[in-house]
Amino acid sequence: ESGFLNVVSGSAAVGFWQFIEPTAKSYGLEVQEEVDERYNIYKSTEAICKYFKDAYNVFNNWTLVASSFNMGVVGIRRQLELQKVSSFYDLYMNSETMRYMFRILAVKEILENPERYGYQLLEEHLYEPLKTSQVKVDSSISDLVKFAFRNNASYKELKMLNPWLRKSYLTNKSRKTYYIDFLIKSTGKTDIINWDTFVQPQTGKTNVPDILNEEDSLFTYTVKDGENLLNIAKKFKVKVPQIMQWNDLEGYYLKKGQTLKIY
Repeated sequence: ESGFLNVVSGSAAVGFWQFIEPTAKSYGLEVQEEVDERYNIYKSTEAICKYFKDAYNVFNNWTLVASSFNMGVVGIRRQLELQKVSSFYDLYMNSETMRYMFRILAVKEILENPERYGYQLLEEHLYEPLKTSQVKVDSSISDLVKFAFRNNASYKELKMLNPWLRKSYLTNKSRKTYYIDFLIKSTGKTDIINWDTFVQPQTGKTNVPDILNEEDSLFTYTVKDGENLLNIAKKFKVKVPQIMQWNDLEGYYLKKGQTLKIY
């Protein structure tokens, strides 16, 4: 709906899930000058799940639920009654809503079968999940910059992880309880998370160690239907670039029946 960005639409729909203010408030999200929980990925996702369940109780049909996410429950009900039909596929609506369901289906098909459409999602290209902890706050914070420093973080990190905090302070006159996310940092060599590296990933050639020696065992493997380099690498606990190196592969594409050397 939002391209995985906390955006604001022309109709003032906000966040990953594009809530307008009245709907957001009806599902328990706080929307005010200092705090806008439509930007809170956890709370807004819970809220949209409740919306989907409520809409399904109305329509008992998932295609109508999906289209109502674009047009609204009231809007879809009005059109069903006006046109005297019961199926999304029989409705005549504005062009955006009419193609909305088919765009969802297209994305679903690509996500379920990425290799079929040319997407080779290799493990070494994926981000590791961010390790975060939460700080409980039930009072006001006069300066979020200082608050971030006290928690061993920068203001940038605080705002990136907590976009629902809309100002540089939190008045919190009602002493409501909030949970503010921070990255977990440690002194270990492998688990320090560098925020700048996360948002601006470094690129470079994969360094594949030459692990072949006299003790290494070699066998051949025949590629089965639907397999790719990633799941074959996982199966044999090796790395994709190693398989590519051992077999002089220039690309990621494999064919059923193709023979690979595995060490």
